[in-house]
Amino acid sequence: MTQLPMVILAGLVGLGLALPLSAAESSHNPLVPAFERFFRSDDADLAAGGHLLAGELNCRSCHTATDGQTAVADKQAPILDLVGDRVRPEWIREFLSRPHAVKPGTTMPDLLGHLPPAERAAQVEALTHFLASTGNSYDTYSDPTAAKRGQDLFRRVGCAACHDVAPEEAAPLSTSAALPDLAQKYTAHALATFLKDPLKVRPSGRMPALGLKDEEYQDLAQYFLRDREAVPNVRFAVYRGSWEKLPDFSQLTPIKTGECAGFDLSVAGMTNNFAVRFETNLFIAAEADLQFTIGSDDGSRLLIDGEVAADADGIHPHQEDRRTRHLTAGWHAVVVEYFQGGGEWTLAVDMQGRGFARRAVASQCALQTDKPLSELGDHRFVVNPELVARGRERFMSLGCANCHQLRWEETVLKPDRSAKRWGDLAVNEGCLSRQPKPGIPRFGFDDRQIAALQAAIKSPAPAADVAGTVHTTLMT
Repeated sequence: MTQLPMVILAGLVGLGLALPLSAAESSHNPLVPAFERFFRSDDADLAAGGHLLAGELNCRSCHTATDGQTAVADKQAPILDLVGDRVRPEWIREFLSRPHAVKPGTTMPDLLGHLPPAERAAQVEALTHFLASTGNSYDTYSDPTAAKRGQDLFRRVGCAACHDVAPEEAAPLSTSAALPDLAQKYTAHALATFLKDPLKVRPSGRMPALGLKDEEYQDLAQYFLRDREAVPNVRFAVYRGSWEKLPDFSQLTPIKTGECAGFDLSVAGMTNNFAVRFETNLFIAAEADLQFTIGSDDGSRLLIDGEVAADADGIHPHQEDRRTRHLTAGWHAVVVEYFQGGGEWTLAVDMQGRGFARRAVASQCALQTDKPLSELGDHRFVVNPELVARGRERFMSLGCANCHQLRWEETVLKPDRSAKRWGDLAVNEGCLSRQPKPGIPRFGFDDRQIAALQAAIKSPAPAADVAGTVHTTLMT
């Protein structure tokens, strides 16, 4: 196929003209959209397809190559700096245990599949503790109102152009990035942070920053995580009326009271002329200066132990107020007051401090105060320092550091693993073997992908020029 038709075809595919995968092609082999589009047919250039795979799979992170041996720029793996702030430890454990089952089509190889189950589980656990130790992942409670706004945003800003949202029974598309159960992987705050700047942690990714407001990223995250259940940890009282500032709630009679998870405005059951007063208790593990932020449309106020900690009162579009409070260790009474006049309605109450990133205040709250938060049915992941040290060693020796950047104690970890140079590879051994030996990464290549990579090893890459660079850039 000549360059011009392929460029045109790339543009047509970008408009959504994609074919469904066959049953064989929807297996757990790595899914590289450009390979699926252009190199599945019998008349396609196998060597060109292999060079594309080599770049997209980042083969040169292990198998160094000289100029002229590859034709496609290497795709950088996700950056794992502070991954513990972004990804749930439970998901990390599950993904490392069986990457191809948890994320069908993943380009990450299974590095531990050759081990006996007990040893495999032990190494996965050590790696999980190491990665989790780089940060703290805390839940943000669900907000059905924000989720509804997020659903509208998903349709309006173009997310559906790239992400497959077809019913489960429909055939998956080879050119669509299917959305997994994101609630298993992310908290709402972590997902909103990723959506705001996807290239920060996925520098070779294709997802653009959408240029939205901070609260709109939060709305999208709430939509993606809408099915995650949370235990009620807040009492609420709903009031009907029209105000220009927060009312004196002691002079009002609520029309409804109850319990909910987080500061959920949907408990009001209406969209205009209402107010809600939330009550709960905030647990602080150690004495600290903490920064509290409240943002809303219309007015809101955060009180801690009866004193104002942040205030965004009045009728206005989403607006934030941020203040610092010194809190002792233990429980603190929290009240959040809110009123809605008309139009949009939003509410976000966050905190941050030395040693942890911004997170929802509700993630640290409970109705009971007779025990520490960790003993109230909160089964948060607890990092084991011994396993952290063991996992750090395995991260480097397994080859994880060959692909992934991870900054540990201000230093980027260097790989301990080396492999044959690209030009010295045997086409039927190593990663390309039908049955890789113990210790060899298992990508799960299908026959077509193996044939393409074998052809690329045997064939030098075409000379790079402007047309070729544009061509491969549009393909990938």
